[in-house]
Amino acid sequence: MTTNYGDTVVSLPRLRGQGVRFSFIERYVRRSKRIDSVISEIFFRGISVREVWKTIKKLFKGEWYISGGTVSKIAKSTNEEVNKWLNRKLVDRYEIILLDWVYLKPRSPISSKRRVVLAAYGIDKDGIGEVIGFKVASYGESEQAWNNFINELYHRGIEGKELKLCVIDGNAGLKNAIEKIQRCWVHKMRNIMNYFPHRHRKEAGNDLRKIYGTKTKTELLVEFKIFKNKWSGLCPKGVNCLEKDLDEMMAHFEALNELSIKDKGNLIKLIKTTNRIERVFREVRRGLTALGYLAAEIV
Repeated sequence: MTTNYGDTVVSLPRLRGQGVRFSFIERYVRRSKRIDSVISEIFFRGISVREVWKTIKKLFKGEWYISGGTVSKIAKSTNEEVNKWLNRKLVDRYEIILLDWVYLKPRSPISSKRRVVLAAYGIDKDGIGEVIGFKVASYGESEQAWNNFINELYHRGIEGKELKLCVIDGNAGLKNAIEKIQRCWVHKMRNIMNYFPHRHRKEAGNDLRKIYGTKTKTELLVEFKIFKNKWSGLCPKGVNCLEKDLDEMMAHFEALNELSIKDKGNLIKLIKTTNRIERVFREVRRGLTALGYLAAEIV
């Protein structure tokens, strides 16, 4: 039997006409559960199948060889756990929910086209955040796709009774699907920069960051007026891009007064943007770079 100490020989007695069972060793098991869990963890950290056994060999004692087929079988067994997590019952305790989408590449016998993954990240009254769920969207980031995803969260327990604010990007489908919204500043600033000539982007970007860094609604409006007076003649489309959505960009100021979270100082930056979701899925992408796909069973 392969354990974290290497190969261990276990002598089992044989009885005529009946088998022998042990509480600490399951029948026909050739590896300890710890080895399987470590292999799964290494695999999903982005180590390729062929390199897993080399990593295991360095971690544990003894002579080691784990075939690529074995690694794939162990990793595939975790799909059931992922599906359980995706369908788990949720507790309606989040005061802030971040909604965004990312591109991932699933395994498919037909094509390797990138797929849109919708994701929800919740923050409760203690300031603790976690991924609530995700879903590969059949209709991209459309309003229908977002409605389906949000309805699934609702039926799993997220009724929004504690919800004070949703942070989203500028996606029209998502905007139409929910009511209480705070537009993502990072996405918005990127959109605004697209209207500015390259020679002005650095200076305009610095001015936008001054608006982004304000601590009160009054400070934000003052900085916006300065920005508007400075750039409306040179780049009216860029100024208009910010001005038309300014109310939604300031929604977090009102929400702060309703939140139960004590540490609101660090919270301001978090609720201005959906970047937390992108950071979580950045690790997923890093793993998929080595693996080459996202298992079709969970999409």
